[in-house]
Amino acid sequence: SDQFPMRDGWITAKTITERLSGKTEISNVYFCKDGYLIDAFTSYDKTQFSTNVQSLVKLSNALKADGIPIQVMLVPTAAHILSDKLPAYAPNIDQKALLEYAKSQGLDTVNVFDTLSNHKDEYIYYKTDHHFTSLGAYYCHAAWMHSQGKTAQPLSAWQSQALCDNFRGTTYNKVNYPLAPYDTITAYYKTLDHKVSYNGGDYVTNSI
Repeated sequence: SDQFPMRDGWITAKTITERLSGKTEISNVYFCKDGYLIDAFTSYDKTQFSTNVQSLVKLSNALKADGIPIQVMLVPTAAHILSDKLPAYAPNIDQKALLEYAKSQGLDTVNVFDTLSNHKDEYIYYKTDHHFTSLGAYYCHAAWMHSQGKTAQPLSAWQSQALCDNFRGTTYNKVNYPLAPYDTITAYYKTLDHKVSYNGGDYVTNSI
């Protein structure tokens, strides 16, 4: 289906037509406040989720027997943290219940739901992609450090660099909406001078 002739043009035409008709959900994507395109999370395979959790419990127990601790971080999607941006009455699963289930099965979980919720007014999720931004990742790192009884270094300890300001992600590609905003990808470094080695040294560069 990705190779269908004039695919992007047909998707754009479909999206614009449905938006003009008043639709706020197209191709499982919500058109939200502040320009956000957020993947709908209205259902999941309960059996598969339970199986995944039990597999993690089995792995955790095996590692603990060898003295190796394991923690599980379930990161919520934008649909949960930015639920106030969703269209009115949009169906939406309470993802925190999934965290509570994993915790009830004996997993050592890191709760990043509260941390991300406390920073929901910041740029912690991309507007056109399902991933969190580097800033969102930092706050999850800080929550993990707190779970270890430690304090994360402040964000000011890193230098920031905008890698691009015209990014549109996979959520955008589902609807190909020409009025969607562009996202900025920002990297954080302790130093801007660095070396990246690929494949055990086959290729070395000073850029990621």
